[in-house]
Amino acid sequence: MRAGAAVWREPLRPADDLWLIAHEERDWRCRLHPRALGLGLAGGLLGELVLGGRVVIGEDDVVRVLDVGPPHDAFAHVVLAYLRSERALDVRTWLKFFAEGRAGGLVVERLQLAGLVEAVEVSRLRRHASRVLLPTDRTAAGWRPTRLQHVILGDLPHLSRTWADITVAGLVQAVGLLPVVLWEQHTVGDLWLRQYIAGEAPPDLRRLCTAVQTLVGDAVLSSHP
Repeated sequence: MRAGAAVWREPLRPADDLWLIAHEERDWRCRLHPRALGLGLAGGLLGELVLGGRVVIGEDDVVRVLDVGPPHDAFAHVVLAYLRSERALDVRTWLKFFAEGRAGGLVVERLQLAGLVEAVEVSRLRRHASRVLLPTDRTAAGWRPTRLQHVILGDLPHLSRTWADITVAGLVQAVGLLPVVLWEQHTVGDLWLRQYIAGEAPPDLRRLCTAVQTLVGDAVLSSHP
């Protein structure tokens, strides 16, 4: 199933948008280490539940479920079910748990069911054919980083900043992708985003982005001898 242009123009869920932004437009390879991508996607899935009023992240960084009713999105329901099955745990523990393959699998499956990406078999010189994930509309997928750039800089009046957009921007910053999105305007955009999240964003979002950034930093450090 291929998604129509109207679907691509709609705001995407934070985890889905982050997955698309994290991949190169030219050859669709991931820009991030798998661990960083997993942590970012885990943050996106938790962020969706925070934005939907399903969970809160308290001052003690513990994730607590507020609404046990099934979310509209079936994949968010899977995440919520995990959160309900355990006693209250801190956000870093949940991020690490979902980053171990679970977040990536859920997001990719959701993108496929929405018709935004598809598994394609490709053959490379002197190699056996392999299946890779490609967007069903590469032009539309390539617009996602540019769209976020305009959202952050506020230079397109018709693109209003939503909390879903700010969540994506905060996670992009946390995993180290902000220079890819903002290019030469990286310094100005980075400063604005830090100030905005610190001053305007709900505390849950700030704690979530901080936790993702800390874990990504720890992962980078542990990967070096």
